[in-house]
Amino acid sequence: MIPENYIVITPIVLFIVASLAVTLKKETAVKVSSIISAIGSLALILVSFIGFMHDIDLKYIIWDVSKSSILSSLCTVHIHIDKLSSIFIGLTGIIALLASVYAIKYIEKYKSGYHRLLSFSYPLTILTMYLIFVSWDLLWLLIFWELLTLFSQFIVVFKGDKEAISGAYQYFTITKACADMLVIALVVLIIIVTGIKTSYDDVSLALRAYFSGNKALGYLLAILALVGFGAKAGLAPFHTWLPKAHPAAPTPISAILSGLIVKTGVYALMRTFLVFFPTDATIGLIIASFGVLTIIVGNMRALTQDDSKRLLAYSTIGQIGYILLSMGAGIYLIGTGQTLLGGFALVASLYHTINHAFFKSL
Repeated sequence: MIPENYIVITPIVLFIVASLAVTLKKETAVKVSSIISAIGSLALILVSFIGFMHDIDLKYIIWDVSKSSILSSLCTVHIHIDKLSSIFIGLTGIIALLASVYAIKYIEKYKSGYHRLLSFSYPLTILTMYLIFVSWDLLWLLIFWELLTLFSQFIVVFKGDKEAISGAYQYFTITKACADMLVIALVVLIIIVTGIKTSYDDVSLALRAYFSGNKALGYLLAILALVGFGAKAGLAPFHTWLPKAHPAAPTPISAILSGLIVKTGVYALMRTFLVFFPTDATIGLIIASFGVLTIIVGNMRALTQDDSKRLLAYSTIGQIGYILLSMGAGIYLIGTGQTLLGGFALVASLYHTINHAFFKSL
């Protein structure tokens, strides 16, 4: 039997190898990168299956630092795969596999464009999503989050025309600005709450204990996290990058944007509010309120579109609103003691996340 640590690391190696296609000629770079990325996507599906059957927990110590510090967190890579992360890894594997296979021939029709840049950034975009799903340390999550913003803007800019550059710029500036709010939240959380411990387990215990005595700061951290992660999910009013980036990108990349990248934001929100924060009714109402706003903005704007890709982008925003509304309702219901109904609402949120990932990307 192949050791689990080899299985978990295999996709990482494959996507890094795929990014090296940047050294090849323009005509073959994207093709080679897409083929290897497709193989890496199959490896993701295998990791998802194993992780869903039983939790996987691995630690890699890059450098042994005895004292508990930010440096010790950076020198230790903690990988943990549970059922929630397995579901998102599986989604990434299936959709990235289809997009990669489709891209092999599709990209050939573009005689101009940044082919080498796409061959480099496309597999690294998939890789950083995978690393976000398997990371069990808040500091590493933030690093991978910033890398995802960096690499994914390059796949949007592929065509090299004015629309593509504008879409990539708006995507980067909005998601980067909101990610900076995450930095603020992280610094506050580490200094005041956790005592510089960044493991998910430590953060969860410390934040839940602290929240009971200082709800005002807890709500502030919750809002910062909601905005920081929600911007990449297409949360209104931070959604404006998606209608710009979606039409500018080639079809396989549009599938990745609507099917996967926005779901990375959903995953981060689920992980944050179901693990770090207590199931507080007020937090549930805040999330649900943003969900309602996102539904209204997305669906109303979709009705006015005459461009199919912009229509799909606004449709995605509206569907993300339903996911957030259900998530917020679940947290609210559990926070008010209605555990069974709250559980149903959270399952509905996860179900629609899977449903939307497939029907929008296909």
